[in-house]
Amino acid sequence: RLLRMINDILDLERLKATHQTLQLESVDFNQLLTDISSRVRSFSSHSLVRLQLDPALPLFQADKDRMIQVMMNLATNAVKFRKMLWSTFLSSIAA
Repeated sequence: RLLRMINDILDLERLKATHQTLQLESVDFNQLLTDISSRVRSFSSHSLVRLQLDPALPLFQADKDRMIQVMMNLATNAVKFRKMLWSTFLSSIAA
């Protein structure tokens, strides 16, 4: 967690100092959510994280590292601030 926080601060400083460019690549959001849920579960032995993934979801272009950073932040906050015994759902829906 500390390393992630330090990296976030460094990224913010880089953004302030220069215009950082995005590294666009094809991203499988379902795989990204699966990876995020595994990471979140490893932080807390009693975190209830459930996945609901749409297999029809296509790949999309994004900066994968930034997507991981944002989704990790959202997922860890959701787990941290949920009520006891409630599950945290990570889901994808093709529009």
